[in-house]
Amino acid sequence: LRAFEIAVRQARPWTLMCAYNRLNGEFCAEHRTLLTSILREEWRHEGFVMSDWMAVNVRPAGIDAGLDLQMPGGPSVPGVITAVQDGELDEARLDTAVEDILGIVLLAEASIRPVAVLDKAAHHRLARRAAAESIVLLKNEANLLPLATDRAGTVAIIGGFAREPRFQGAGSSEVVPTKVDTLLGELGRLMGASSIAFAEGYGLEGAEDAARLAEAKVLARDAGVAIVVVGLPASMETEGRDRTHIDLPKSHNDLVRAVLDVQPNTAIVLVNGSAVALPWLEEAPAVVEAWLGGQAAGGAIADVLTGVVNPSGKLSETFPVRLEDTPAFLSFPTAGDGTVRFAEGVFTGHRWYDARKIEPLFPFGHGLSYTTFAFDGLTVDAAGFGDDGSVEITVMVENTGERSGKEVVQVYVSECSPQLPRPNRELKAFARVALEPGEDKTLQFSLTWRDFAFYDSVAASWVMEGGEYEISIGASSADIRLGARVSLESTHRAPVVIDRGTPFSKALQHPVASGLLRPILDGMAQRFGGGEASEMMMMFLADTPLRKLAIMGVLTDDQVDDLVAASHVGVNSPNAK
Repeated sequence: LRAFEIAVRQARPWTLMCAYNRLNGEFCAEHRTLLTSILREEWRHEGFVMSDWMAVNVRPAGIDAGLDLQMPGGPSVPGVITAVQDGELDEARLDTAVEDILGIVLLAEASIRPVAVLDKAAHHRLARRAAAESIVLLKNEANLLPLATDRAGTVAIIGGFAREPRFQGAGSSEVVPTKVDTLLGELGRLMGASSIAFAEGYGLEGAEDAARLAEAKVLARDAGVAIVVVGLPASMETEGRDRTHIDLPKSHNDLVRAVLDVQPNTAIVLVNGSAVALPWLEEAPAVVEAWLGGQAAGGAIADVLTGVVNPSGKLSETFPVRLEDTPAFLSFPTAGDGTVRFAEGVFTGHRWYDARKIEPLFPFGHGLSYTTFAFDGLTVDAAGFGDDGSVEITVMVENTGERSGKEVVQVYVSECSPQLPRPNRELKAFARVALEPGEDKTLQFSLTWRDFAFYDSVAASWVMEGGEYEISIGASSADIRLGARVSLESTHRAPVVIDRGTPFSKALQHPVASGLLRPILDGMAQRFGGGEASEMMMMFLADTPLRKLAIMGVLTDDQVDDLVAASHVGVNSPNAK
C-alpha cells in the first residue's frame, strides 16, 4: 500500500474510491482495516470514501467500516434505517459518514471561482506538452530520429491510428475532447503536407486486409523514411475485462514486418495503454512508445518525431519479452476457486525480473533521449540520519550531447544483508532535470528511515534493520551509473515475539531469550568439540522450534514455558539453566 500512502499523505486528496474485490476474504467496500484503521487513523485521510460503481454489497456494513458514499445510489436506505433501529449500525457512524461528505461539498463550494474562463487553446497546448513529455523513446539505432526534415524526402505515414487516433481509454474513462490532433495532420503541418504520404495498412479494430497491406508496402518502399503507427484497439483495452495476452493484433505485426522488409529507415510508434510484446524489435531501428496521450497526442508525437521536443519519458512498468515471464503468469486470473493469490509478494514489477534474473524487453525506468547524459560526484551523508533525520544524497548530471534535453535521475536502495527476502533494488526517489548542451547541475535527494524500511506482517508495522545499504543512481533500474554504501543504525526494529514455535535462531535475536539460550548453546558446542561439528549442530538448531528442545532433552517442557514467559516480561527464568 506504500504507493497509496504517498498519494494520501502528500497530495491530501478529497476523495478516494474503494475496490470491488475482496482482500483476504473481506470485501474492500466493507474492510474496516483498510478504510478506517489504515486510511483514516494511520494516514490521516480527511475526505470521504466512495464506492466503485455497484461495488457495495451490504450497505450498513460498509458504512460501519468507513465507506461514506454509495455509487450509484441504490435502494439501500431502508436497510440502513433498519440496521440503526436494530442496533446493528451505530447512528454516530452514520452521522460521521454524512459529515465526511458534507465537509467536501462545502469545501468544493468555497473553492468555486466566481469568474472562470475556459481557454480551450491554452488547455490544448498544455495537453500537447504533457503528452510529449510522457512519450518514451525505446530504441533509436543510428540516430534515425529525430527526422531530418530538410532531407528526409517523402515520409510514409502508415497505420490507421495516424489518421483516426486512439488517444484515450475505453469505457467509463472516456471523455469528450475539445479537439483531437492526428499524427498525420500535425506531421504535415511541421514537415509540409507535400512531403507526407499515407496508407491505412490495416482495417478497423485491427482487421487484416491484404490490399491495404500491399499498398502500405509499396508506399514504404518508395519513401525516404517510414513511420508505422500500431497499437491496441479499444476492444483489447477496456474496462470490465482483462487482457489474456500482451500481443499486438496480428495485422499490426504483419504490417510492421512488411514495411521493415522494404524500408530500413523505419520508426515504429506504439499507441497502447500498457506493455506489449514486440516480436520484430530486433529488426526495427527506432521505436517510440506514445501511450494513450489524450486529445493532443497526435501533435505531441509529431513534436517528438521531428525533434521539436526531445523525449524524456521513462517507463513506469517493465516490458516483458513474453507473457510467461510476468510475475502473475501462474497465479492470475484465479486459482479456480475465484481467488487470486498474490504469489509474487513484494517482488512486483522490475523487482521480479531482477530477483529471477529474467532479462526484460525494456526495463523499468528506461527511456532514451536525443542527447546524452553523464552522472558523477555521488555523495552520501548519513550523519543526520535518525527518526527525524535523513540520508542526504547529491549527484551531478551533465548534458554531454549536442541538444538540450531532460534526464530523469533515479535513486534506488537495497539492503546488503537482509534477514527477510527483499527486492534487489527499490526506487525511492527521482528527479527530472533540464540541461543545455555542456551544462551540469547538482541534484539533492533526502531519504528518511521509511525509505529503508519494509513491512513486517508479523509485527504489523514498518521495520528498518540496521546495517549496510547500497545507494544506486541510475537512468533506469538496469542502467545503474553510480553507487555507494552507507551503514545505518535503526530505532525501528521489529520486536521479536517469542512462543513455543519460535525458531531457535530467531529466539537468539530477543534480548532476554538470547541471554537464556546462549549458555545452553555454548554448552552444546563444547560437547560437540567445536569446529565443523559445532557448525553442523548450529545449522540444525537454527530452524528448530523451541518446543523441540524438550524432545531433544535440552530443556524440559516447563523450562520452555518459563523461557517464553520470561521473554514476555523481560526477566530471567529461574528454571532455564
